[in-house]
Amino acid sequence: MKDITTPDTTFVCGSRKYVVDNEVVDYFCDIYTVVSNIKLSGKTLNNLCSVYFSGGRNVALKQQVKQSSHYYNIYPASLAVDGTSDNCERVFSHTSDADANPSFELLFGTAMTVSKVRIFNRGGGASAFSLGTEKRLKGFEMEVFDSGSNVLFRYKDTKDVQMVYDLDVKLLRGATKINIKQKEKPPGETQPKISICELEVYGDCDNGFWDLDCKRCSGLCSRACHKETGQCQGRPIDKA
Repeated sequence: MKDITTPDTTFVCGSRKYVVDNEVVDYFCDIYTVVSNIKLSGKTLNNLCSVYFSGGRNVALKQQVKQSSHYYNIYPASLAVDGTSDNCERVFSHTSDADANPSFELLFGTAMTVSKVRIFNRGGGASAFSLGTEKRLKGFEMEVFDSGSNVLFRYKDTKDVQMVYDLDVKLLRGATKINIKQKEKPPGETQPKISICELEVYGDCDNGFWDLDCKRCSGLCSRACHKETGQCQGRPIDKA
């Protein structure tokens, strides 16, 4: 792999590339921005079968979550990480009307490397049930913590109401918790509220762990192994 082009500049990528097996080579590109073009070059491209690009998987799916209160004991926090983002008028988490300091918390089972957070807002429909409810998320605050409760990333919403919030967090290693707070009251309501249709967090296990549940890599390559197979990455190959 030679060049990766972003709207601002072009990066040379490929200093970290490893043989997985006789048919697969992994390239790692530490670039954390929008990519507009990828150029592959090398003598072996005539035998290329397929190419896959990945910015990570949704590591928030089915993870442990909790919120400071529940709306009449329904709309629990788990509805925000159930993998459903196509019915945001009806399926969402929701804090109580009486909660003066609502919060929502996602806990990872192990430390994660995180590159992006995506929040699907509740509402968006014209029905009386959801009309205007998207304003409840306006002005929210989000923090990402490590295992020592140090803040790795902080965001304060200052934008117009959005149905989908895409937050590029660069590359956060060692993330163990995400906390969302709301202090602003929506128009015409007496208390702030947090209502989330779906929370997605893109990334992967930290170095030294693999598989969906982040098993520890073997002693032969305890500091890094293939994220899908757990195998040692193999020998670095010569630059093309």
